[in-house]
Amino acid sequence: MRAIVVASPTLDRVRLPNGVVRLQAGGPALYAGFALRSLGYEVCALGTYGRLVSPTVKLESSLGIRRLCCEGRGEGYVFAHYYDPESPTRRSTIESVSDPLTADDLCSALKECDPDLVIISPVYSEVPPELLSSSALKGRRVSVDVQGFSRSLGNGWWERLSPEHVSLVHLSNDDAGESVAESLARKFPNVLYTVGPGGALIYVGGKVTAVPSPQGNELLEDRTGAGDVMLALVSHRFLIQSLPLDEAYLRSQEDFLEIMRRISKVKVLGQS
Repeated sequence: MRAIVVASPTLDRVRLPNGVVRLQAGGPALYAGFALRSLGYEVCALGTYGRLVSPTVKLESSLGIRRLCCEGRGEGYVFAHYYDPESPTRRSTIESVSDPLTADDLCSALKECDPDLVIISPVYSEVPPELLSSSALKGRRVSVDVQGFSRSLGNGWWERLSPEHVSLVHLSNDDAGESVAESLARKFPNVLYTVGPGGALIYVGGKVTAVPSPQGNELLEDRTGAGDVMLALVSHRFLIQSLPLDEAYLRSQEDFLEIMRRISKVKVLGQS
């Protein structure tokens, strides 16, 4: 099986509730790619990047994630994440960026990788919304995490997204409220809205079902990348194994926490 994760690599400065600041490799390609590798996939990554995130690109490669392009477009995405010690809330700011992908970038990568599964998960603005309607995605199994669109497109961002080739959408409560998930569910056939330790709401054909949290999720000190890991697992079980979406989410809990613990050991580059 082959998969491609369309997302730029990031460098993350994470301030934990105990005050420790960690410098970490990050980005959906690292997290989702790590999860997919654990399921036996060959994994490609597509996304623009620059010199500031070279440690993340090297780590991806060491984990068997093959980045196809695109070097040298901007300095690279650097994020600062802050966890409020009094609540599960995470605040994030962006410190530097990369330039957007083009339709040719996407077409070339899909031809080279020929994936069974496509996960599109921009961290900010590296994926223009019109790429979701690219003819290169026609007939492919496509899931989308909308975090980057919610951060970069402004009010009403969901109206700019095309459902034409997208089978599954993921949204986290870190990025938008439940009302936005409901708006997405009116456009897209399948929406997974995760709420951290609170579990998830699953929308199928406009009908919503509440499902429980992954066991032990509340024990995670740093939840950075949790949505990426969960989306990769759910996408595999829903789009490749053809399980119902609620069952795909529940079955994904079996692997979620262990994968998060494993990736947490390799992503840390230093701390202060």
